Amino acid sequence: SEAATGAAAGSAASPAARRRPSAVAVRTKAVSHLCRSVAAASRFPGVLQAAFHALFAGDATPRLQQQGAALAEHISSHAALPLLDAAGAHLLAGLLRVTRGEATPGLRPDAPEAVSMRSHAYAALAALCRRVPKLLAADSALATELDIARKNQLLLKMKVQVWRGKVWRSHGGGDLAPVLKGGAVALVDARWIVEHAEAGGIVTHRQALPKEAFLSLSSLVEATDNYGLPIAALSYPWLTPSHPDPLGANLSRVAKALKALLSDPSVP
Repeated sequence: SEAATGAAAGSAASPAARRRPSAVAVRTKAVSHLCRSVAAASRFPGVLQAAFHALFAGDATPRLQQQGAALAEHISSHAALPLLDAAGAHLLAGLLRVTRGEATPGLRPDAPEAVSMRSHAYAALAALCRRVPKLLAADSALATELDIARKNQLLLKMKVQVWRGKVWRSHGGGDLAPVLKGGAVALVDARWIVEHAEAGGIVTHRQALPKEAFLSLSSLVEATDNYGLPIAALSYPWLTPSHPDPLGANLSRVAKALKALLSDPSVP
């Protein structure tokens, strides 16, 4: 959680240094890792501090805020119940700031990043109120507010999905979709490539790759923006007759380039 908040113990970094894009990118990645750890969900109070810092810090980017909202959802769903019961009111207050748009005053309510953030917040509220029902039972007006806001959120989410579909098709995604649905082509997730290379893995044939190595069509559409389809193609010769990259040398080079690209806070 210290890495996620950008405040490691003993760090002498200045406030200006902590606001650099690279520092934000590191925090974004750290928070995303916390979202995948069930054990981390119960690391109170550090994990709560990490989520709130990602959501409300002055230098937080929309991408970091989305990860912060996802972490709040993860905490609400997986934290140990006694901890959630004790800190539930604090978490509820932070989530309400997100649903009310207080975390993103510079974004339009229908901006994709704002809609995504609120979606995580509503999912977190649902989990929190299911596991600690006394939080919602104590305030009937709050229940009404959340119900109205949830309905508005669904309309905005539909609007964003329509917009993303138009952008996807404008960049030629409509021609690619049948190929991906038919299974003739499968796209490998750049983040999985980086993690696989850093773990010392090597390239293997498609049939041997795990399901999580591939990017789904829906995820691809979700990641598409006005700059184009988030797809890259790489071609290189086999290094040996029996294997294209037996020592993982090319994989390592590609992973370093992808990691640099993914460290850009503007990359979805």
